[in-house]
Amino acid sequence: MRQHVVHLICITLAAGAVFFTNLGAAHLWDEDETLHATCAREMYERGDWVVPTYNGNLFPDKPPLMYWLMIGGYGLFGVTEFAARFGAAVLGVAAATPPGRFSPASRSPTAACARCSFLATSVTRLPPRQGSTPRRATPLC
Repeated sequence: MRQHVVHLICITLAAGAVFFTNLGAAHLWDEDETLHATCAREMYERGDWVVPTYNGNLFPDKPPLMYWLMIGGYGLFGVTEFAARFGAAVLGVAAATPPGRFSPASRSPTAACARCSFLATSVTRLPPRQGSTPRRATPLC
């Protein structure tokens, strides 16, 4: 059991290194990323965690989980690129660790560690691909 905990800690640290490295270095560059970050900023500035708006207009296109994570990031770090992407990075780390803990192969810590490392570093999971869009929350729903 102790070895399994050590592997989970290593997986979490490795996934954290992958998802948090240079998280705020680039500007918000994707059309969707800027749209959703602006929506979350407006909600943050109004203090309204329920009604998403974009340019003052109702924006009910996406569920609010990602906006809430962005608002939390804005509260912790200020309104920055890092803060907008912080929630997506946390979800990426959270999605990388369960396969090692709850899969049938978890009896083999080495296999579980390899599987989680593959998931955390696969090209489709890396932060620049989907940045801070609500699609990042999909694997946990």
